Amino acid sequence: MKLLFEEYSYSNSKTELKEILPDTYLNGYKVKCVGYYCSAKNGEYDPVFILPKIFQKGDFEKISDIIDTKKENATLRHFDQNLPWWIYRALNRYAEYKPESSNIGRDSINVKSSRHDKFSPTIIERILSLKDFYDNNKDLFLFIYKQSHSGFNRINWTKTVRKHIPLIKDKRVMYLDVVNNKKTINYNEELLVIFFNTLIFLKDEMGLPVIVDQPYELYGKEEFKRMACNGQVLGKLRRIRNNYFNDRLRTLWELLYAYYKSDRELRDGTKHEEYLLVKDFEYVFQRMVEYMIGDDSLNEFKKQDTEIDHLFSGKSVLGETGANEVCYIADSKYYVINKEDEENKLGKSSPDVKKQFGYARNFVQLAMDIKRDNHNFNSIADFNRDDVAEGYAIIPNFFIVPKVTNWDDRDDGFSKFGEIYEQNQFEGRIFDRDTLFLLKYKVNLMYLLYNYAKNNQAERFAFRRKIENEVISDMRQYIKNEYVVYKVSFKDEVELKDFVKSHFYDLAGRMFSNENRLIVAFSNENKRLINVFNETFLETMDSDKNQIADKCFCQ
Repeated sequence: MKLLFEEYSYSNSKTELKEILPDTYLNGYKVKCVGYYCSAKNGEYDPVFILPKIFQKGDFEKISDIIDTKKENATLRHFDQNLPWWIYRALNRYAEYKPESSNIGRDSINVKSSRHDKFSPTIIERILSLKDFYDNNKDLFLFIYKQSHSGFNRINWTKTVRKHIPLIKDKRVMYLDVVNNKKTINYNEELLVIFFNTLIFLKDEMGLPVIVDQPYELYGKEEFKRMACNGQVLGKLRRIRNNYFNDRLRTLWELLYAYYKSDRELRDGTKHEEYLLVKDFEYVFQRMVEYMIGDDSLNEFKKQDTEIDHLFSGKSVLGETGANEVCYIADSKYYVINKEDEENKLGKSSPDVKKQFGYARNFVQLAMDIKRDNHNFNSIADFNRDDVAEGYAIIPNFFIVPKVTNWDDRDDGFSKFGEIYEQNQFEGRIFDRDTLFLLKYKVNLMYLLYNYAKNNQAERFAFRRKIENEVISDMRQYIKNEYVVYKVSFKDEVELKDFVKSHFYDLAGRMFSNENRLIVAFSNENKRLINVFNETFLETMDSDKNQIADKCFCQ
């Protein structure tokens, strides 16, 4: 197996690069796609995996040549052999989501696959099916072994007494010859020996990440490699195809036969090449993020505003909407973010940041249009704006970019980086329509690949809730540093409306009401209003009318 990196210039390996990849997938000496490619020459084939550029980190940053996993290489010491296979699983899932095309050269094309339909999988899918069968059926292998060896080499006393004359001495009966149970050909074991040899062969030849734990006497590695390459294993499978197997062993036979048949087609030249490639991995990254955090119930919003990458509903930042949820807006960027270029790519004045603020502003208008037209998409539009105090709920808005920590790291690694941006027309009006916030987060790309490829629904919802809590925590910390916030409770809605009407001029854009409660926030810089609110508004509260004002996030 050979490893390449997206967009890396292999000027030191020009000849080898041209031999393993057609010019269609190259831009000079740079690989312009991510995925899998395989073609056979002289009866041999060696799969090529092209990894996303973000994985070129640590020891791999020093690499100038194509990596061959069969050779001893110091850079592979910490490399996770699962990575190419999980990338393939993820791309295969993406290809099912995104219509494929036969032309990768056009700008509008992203997915290219040699598969004509779901019934013509690549040899990589055959191999992964074998690995999945091994991982999911270890109880079957142990059961067959115990069952087939439970009675062997035991003395058959019935046949021994009937066929042999005993020696009697001192009233003791002894048999010099005994009849043992003889082992007959066990086709179950023969199938399993082929299976385990195949897994070890694939581990050595193609880097399949599997640890084979089995009790059988297997063929030698070189002997089995010769048998696999010259078609002998395929012949053995054909000879035992009509033997009785239980359902799971029948499935195993079919998986093995399908793999060796595909292997034969590649070696004989019947199948010229196989590939599963994407030109723009950023769309795959976007799809993985959408799978992990997207809320399908909000798809109607996205249909009307195609610029927004991801939407999901969650708790409001300051609890201003009570039990009602607000929309979280996210945009995924397939950037390799370093400290040096953070300002250029996602700095406050960068084009992406300006556009993301525009998306949030458009979303507010869209929510209002939906509310005005009496449409109801998950009731989110109803809670975005407060009709009593004319305040707008804070909309969590953030970027997600990929990162790689350790090769074997399966944690989400979700963490904030950089500062929180605030954009407004009227300074200090946190509940104003034009006051918007933007955060930036990194997520572990290995985590996304792993869970997207596995279609892990449980982890999907847990991750979304974690993001919600992280965003709220970070936003509250920012507001705590920049604002003074009060929660004011009223006896009933009438008193709340009277209070809002009396102080609307000073509190417009600084208050948000829900039921009989009012949240009021002042910028730390606005000492005048803070003092006025403390000295005038709070002193007019009538305790007999259950009017209560609590300071929160207050310095």
